[in-house]
Amino acid sequence: ELPRYFTEPDQLFPIWPTANLRLMLTLFGLTATLLLGPKLLSLAIIVLRGQARQFGGALRLLAGALLEFVHSLLLAPVRMLFHSQFVFAALTGWKLDWKSPPRDGAATGWPEALRRHGPHAMLALAWIGAIACSGASFPWWLSPIIVGLLAGVPLSTWGSRIGPGRWLRARGLLVTPEERREPLVLREARRFAEGMSLPPTFEFALRDMHWHAQVAAASALRAPASGCKARARDALVRLAAEDGPKPLTAAQRHQLLTDAHAWAELQSRVQAHRAHPDWWRPAAHLAAHAVAPPRAAPSPRPGYMPL
Repeated sequence: ELPRYFTEPDQLFPIWPTANLRLMLTLFGLTATLLLGPKLLSLAIIVLRGQARQFGGALRLLAGALLEFVHSLLLAPVRMLFHSQFVFAALTGWKLDWKSPPRDGAATGWPEALRRHGPHAMLALAWIGAIACSGASFPWWLSPIIVGLLAGVPLSTWGSRIGPGRWLRARGLLVTPEERREPLVLREARRFAEGMSLPPTFEFALRDMHWHAQVAAASALRAPASGCKARARDALVRLAAEDGPKPLTAAQRHQLLTDAHAWAELQSRVQAHRAHPDWWRPAAHLAAHAVAPPRAAPSPRPGYMPL
């Protein structure tokens, strides 16, 4: 039902509708259930199944969950503004690049954090100033939003550094079972690598029949490409064969290593000397340094890359 602001014929001032506390609490409860329900349910399942010890114990698990909740609560306003920026860019045709964040140990510097999150802090300060100038009582339920916007710069800087993560890991907080107990595949890969005096290079692995079979077995389960992917694969093989191994980027080498058909086609061209001379020119030098894998190492499995 729409609210009625004027109920009398000659009424000069509107009658503002009063807040419905029951509806407000209902909306707040449903929102909290939607956001926190999955987290609380997963914590309860882990504890009831006796799997908390894999995370360092129930206390460390709950402490890590609480820390993650506070961190997410403070970052939520920043994400809200970024998402609003993306939606606005999509509606107006404003060019905006969506780049994948770096997965290595790159840290965000203070200048970049100020450039990215400085406007968010200025918005929070303007918000506080508007509330103070209006003379109204400060709405404390907005505190998480305002504090999150003000803390965007230090959170972005400190959260991107390795030090805080190592500090938490040393105390058993925010760790996964795989971090506490190394998976079998990583232990086998480390044992395999430690058994070699010098790992083979990309070029030697392509020429040597034993290492070529190792790589081919590791990517045996991948389905052959077709259509545009097949044409892109053929173009990459042709580029590698004609220009040699030096111009290939790390991504292109990885694509060749994980595609059994491209790997076999390139190997056949190199063996037939229908490729750039750099593929076989340093063969004697590499053969003197590269070694075969130890006999005790397990046979390669699909998805297990020895290089």
